[in-house]
Amino acid sequence: MTKEEAEEIERIMYRVNEVLNPFLESKGLLLYDFKLEFGRTNQGELKVGDEITLDSMRVRDAASGRIYDKDLYRSGAPLDMVKKSYAEFLAKISR
Repeated sequence: MTKEEAEEIERIMYRVNEVLNPFLESKGLLLYDFKLEFGRTNQGELKVGDEITLDSMRVRDAASGRIYDKDLYRSGAPLDMVKKSYAEFLAKISR
């Protein structure tokens, strides 16, 4: 990776944060962190190769601190609880 490509990735990450963070805040949610993966096309062009989901970010309820992301699964929560949390997250961001 060149220095210019690393700088482009940084610009993209900051831009995603500039959009994602205020959107989630408007829904009463706090974005703790997120990740994006990058790759190259067959022509060598740098591209985002990831999606933004609860598997690629950590999100909490701003008022209660309730966890909505994959940290629930990592902490040993039953899958039905994880599924319910993901569904609640979807409902919150869809309003």
